[in-house]
Amino acid sequence: MKHLHKFYNKYNIPRVQLIWFKYYTGKIPHSSPEVGSFWWKDVLRLSTLFRGIARCKVGDGPTVTFGEELWSKDILANQFPVLYSFAKNANSLVQDIMLVDDLDSLFHLPLSLPAFRDARLAMGMILMLGFSFGVTKYILPGDTINLSISICNHLQFSR
Repeated sequence: MKHLHKFYNKYNIPRVQLIWFKYYTGKIPHSSPEVGSFWWKDVLRLSTLFRGIARCKVGDGPTVTFGEELWSKDILANQFPVLYSFAKNANSLVQDIMLVDDLDSLFHLPLSLPAFRDARLAMGMILMLGFSFGVTKYILPGDTINLSISICNHLQFSR
């Protein structure tokens, strides 16, 4: 977990910078095919767990998926399942969503009435979020960086 925390927060560590530069330039790690060493593939398989407990503080949003990460109160794919079923790209980035001009490029049209209502609510959430040019951060529960493995295991198996 500590490796993923350093990786997703893009710490200025040679190993982290090398992995981002070598494998994930312009890509989302958890939405890309597995690449790298056996060790790195094993670490990256824990990204689902890490992203399930870490809340994203979206900056410019280049590595945060819109529907499948915890950056609002709930994961949007769970909060708006009808709208999510109309999405053209299930792995759209928050950055791309914030910069889009029309619904046509995001969703298969025509939207059903419940999906349109969900779209209005989701777009309202995006407007409240705003677009910042800061760095995206992943914050672990309790706002602590030193989250122990035993706490992660407790969070994983207590569901």
